[in-house]
Amino acid sequence: MGTKGTHDANAISPVMKQIASIDHHSIKTILVIRQHNQLGDMLCAVPALRALQESFPAAHIRFVLSPLHHDIINGCPFIDEILNYDKTNFFNHPRRFFSFARLLRIPHPDIAIVISTVSSSFTSNAMAWISGAPIRIGPASIADQTKGSRQFFTHPLVLDWTNTPRRHQIERNLDTVRFLGADTKDFSIDIGLTDIEKQFAREFFTQNKGSAQRVVGFHPGAGKVQNRWSASFFANVANTLGKRFKAHIMITAGPMDDEPVAAMIKELIVPFTIVKGRTIREVAAIIDQMSLYITNDTGTMHVAAATNARILSLFGPTNPYEWAPLGERNRFLRGKGGDIDLIKVDRVIETAMEMLKKH
Repeated sequence: MGTKGTHDANAISPVMKQIASIDHHSIKTILVIRQHNQLGDMLCAVPALRALQESFPAAHIRFVLSPLHHDIINGCPFIDEILNYDKTNFFNHPRRFFSFARLLRIPHPDIAIVISTVSSSFTSNAMAWISGAPIRIGPASIADQTKGSRQFFTHPLVLDWTNTPRRHQIERNLDTVRFLGADTKDFSIDIGLTDIEKQFAREFFTQNKGSAQRVVGFHPGAGKVQNRWSASFFANVANTLGKRFKAHIMITAGPMDDEPVAAMIKELIVPFTIVKGRTIREVAAIIDQMSLYITNDTGTMHVAAATNARILSLFGPTNPYEWAPLGERNRFLRGKGGDIDLIKVDRVIETAMEMLKKH
């Protein structure tokens, strides 16, 4: 899915020297730890998992993550086994953590690797040490923010992208596995949508879009208020595209998006469907069938990046060069001075029309 990425010619990897003399075909088990709660951070690590699979073809790849993200990543073709690190459950029932700790060691991993690009986690780093892997790789510090847990690693990495702010998060995740000599040319995010999930989406479209030839999706919500473009602006764009292209409008909504969604639909004068109460993989399958998806910078944007939809992402304070979905088919717009509401409606409409005409 998606498009193959390219390396940023102006970026310099913080990984200076690879581990020498690893027989890639002799590695049987790799434990990968990426248990932070942020959805976008986790999905941006998928190409790193692809790199490990391509570079260690005989390895069984075990992936430690938060239960919050189990459903979206379950089916990813680069993972053989998922281990859920349920922090709340383990805190309330310490004995369950000890059972989980034993799972980290069975089967005994040859390599344990902690992938982190934004902040270092003492818990994640400790899990690498608990696994007993003879090779343990992870961040000693990120952007000079030392966490004092380098002792857990046989190969602690000093990661700093301060001088390369446009280095995409996918590249930053890959930098850690590149230390092992693992790499890939394919930067697409593959979550392994099944034929059943795709059939569900086709039936959903049949039931909802009527005779419209195109479906344009919108996500007006975002967990951070400063990342939300005005709901009224979204409605303006939806009305224009709906009328001009005879497109059906679909609005994706998470559990915290009621306010912006209600404000948007209040101003809609074209047919629309709200996609709510669906599983995250069902939402991904629905987005996969869309002609265009216009979204704020939020977790659903990264889910869309794992589909075939063209994505127009809108940014305020966060860096789009670091977070926007990759690929020539995708576009992003950013508000002047990091103010998302300074993105002009006409500019969004013009960009969206160009993308729809190419569809």
